[in-house]
Amino acid sequence: MKKKLLFIYEYFTPATKAGGIVSSLKHLANLLEKDYQVFVYTSSYDANGEHLEIESNQWVNDHKFSVYYATGDFSKKLKRAVEQVEPDICYFNGLYNVHFVFKSLLEFRFNQKPKPEFWLCPRGMLQAGALKVKPLKKRVYLFAFKLLRLHRMVRWHATDDQEMKDIVLNMGQDIKVKLAYDTPGDVSGSIVPIVKKSGSLRLCFLSLITEKKNLKGLLIWLQNFKAESCINLDIYGPVKDTDYWRTCQKLISKLPERVKCRYGGEVKPHDVVDLLNEYHFLILPSLGENFGHVIYESLSVGRPVMISDNTPWTRVVDWKAGFVNSVDEPGNWLSAMDEALQLDQTEYDQYVANARALAKNYLEVQNLREQYNQLFG
Repeated sequence: MKKKLLFIYEYFTPATKAGGIVSSLKHLANLLEKDYQVFVYTSSYDANGEHLEIESNQWVNDHKFSVYYATGDFSKKLKRAVEQVEPDICYFNGLYNVHFVFKSLLEFRFNQKPKPEFWLCPRGMLQAGALKVKPLKKRVYLFAFKLLRLHRMVRWHATDDQEMKDIVLNMGQDIKVKLAYDTPGDVSGSIVPIVKKSGSLRLCFLSLITEKKNLKGLLIWLQNFKAESCINLDIYGPVKDTDYWRTCQKLISKLPERVKCRYGGEVKPHDVVDLLNEYHFLILPSLGENFGHVIYESLSVGRPVMISDNTPWTRVVDWKAGFVNSVDEPGNWLSAMDEALQLDQTEYDQYVANARALAKNYLEVQNLREQYNQLFG
């Protein structure tokens, strides 16, 4: 008899505006469906509040697993879902959610019935960079979380070595924490060639438009772009913070003439690969990434990256598959852009091959199915 595994997160496919966690969970559910009976409890909404075109408040079996899309009373409906499914493991994702995490764990804590095993994966939400965004609100939340000892009723899942350290730093030395790396999609298809001439550079910023992703920082640095050649920067992704985006728009209007910048709107997940193929580099100066699915996707299609040192992909430098710099050193970002500008076709094609090789290496080195069987076994 297979164990029953219940994933819990506020968003799930077909949501398209909620970032990389949805991708992680979809890939993980597909990875484990042969070893577990997989269920997913989520909301009926996308990150912008739009109602998804799905059946709500019932189990939907359109996938290789069953999904419950709730419309409200999330913690109470989760409790009922657990009574129906009787999972061996409840796997919470994310951290700063009153209904899906805080209230739900609180209800289970005072429920005297036999309890499943609880796991919680913070998905990068305890990173130093992430904690700098709305810090007071997060400090209050974490204080209450620990005061009620909710951090001790779960086993913690870290998706990389840094997250192991972040969990222990914020939750204490004596909590239970195990490591299993994040689950991206496969590397498939052939590399799509792109023309690269010295003196030309097409950059793609593809991410949620929020403070954490640091688009504003990038636009501030580009005010000092002084190279003789032009660069093109196209911005894609859902606007999650309208005030932040207004600030970015003002900065865009002040960019030097040699920086051509435009906003291309949101991108559906199935269009991401085709979009990345149109650019020379992905650029993401994030304040913190738990995995960075878009970084992996860029590498997997043979597109090198310019990223901050706040991601697990700093080894792109060793592989010569991109550039890594601190967000505290804007001059280094401009130098990296200038270096990328000067690359000719032969030099750039080596970056392309290295990017693809690095993505393949990640999958070859990580026996992810075995890691997760050991995690939940």
